[in-house]
Amino acid sequence: MKFRIHLTALIAMAFLTAASAQVTFGIHAGQLHSWHSQALTYNGQNISFLKGLSVSVSAYKKVNKYLQLGIEPGIAQRGQKNKYPDFFRDNTFFNPSLVLSSVASSFFYTGDVYHTTYIQLPCMAKLQAPLGNGKLGFFIKGGAGIAWLATAYHEMGTFGIEGIGGQIDKVDLKANDHINRMDWGLYGSAGLSVAAGAGHLALSFDSYFGMAQTSDWDGGQNRSIGYSLGYLIDLK
Repeated sequence: MKFRIHLTALIAMAFLTAASAQVTFGIHAGQLHSWHSQALTYNGQNISFLKGLSVSVSAYKKVNKYLQLGIEPGIAQRGQKNKYPDFFRDNTFFNPSLVLSSVASSFFYTGDVYHTTYIQLPCMAKLQAPLGNGKLGFFIKGGAGIAWLATAYHEMGTFGIEGIGGQIDKVDLKANDHINRMDWGLYGSAGLSVAAGAGHLALSFDSYFGMAQTSDWDGGQNRSIGYSLGYLIDLK
């Protein structure tokens, strides 16, 4: 319910922007692979990518044939997955079989997962160039933006498959003063667009480089890479 309310508000924001200027309006959805900025091993843990979804709308004003400026308000699921690999190495059932240990650790985990959902507002510059007959195009985007932590969940897994058998608790963000709900960082994308119907389909590869610490005790920043598919329409 909250997700639909947030998404409706974001779409309304983009439409209001489109009504006041000549813009290209778009809607985008994709998958993110997120982590925090600590080293690959932290306190004996293996830090790996956490999959999440991203949904956004966009409104870009054309400056000239090649340059557009705009905003991309949206929702992004980020977080981090921590694994404790020593469980499989030290357990007498798996030891001394290195092969069995490796196979088991690829399917199961013992550790914890932090699921976070941010409402974000990137301000972007977009450079684009037509390819061939003009129906195909290449673009790159870059900019900076702010984000607000809307929800957070902590999943504790004990010899379980992620999302199955683990204990998932909602984090009380108001009661946890050490959690920094405000985030800001740098956004970058590159991709291809192709004419389709009244608009264009756009496939992009996206990245986010967070600059703010996620918490006072963690010291890490949000990071993510991913891909998204969007549909763009020129409004005149």
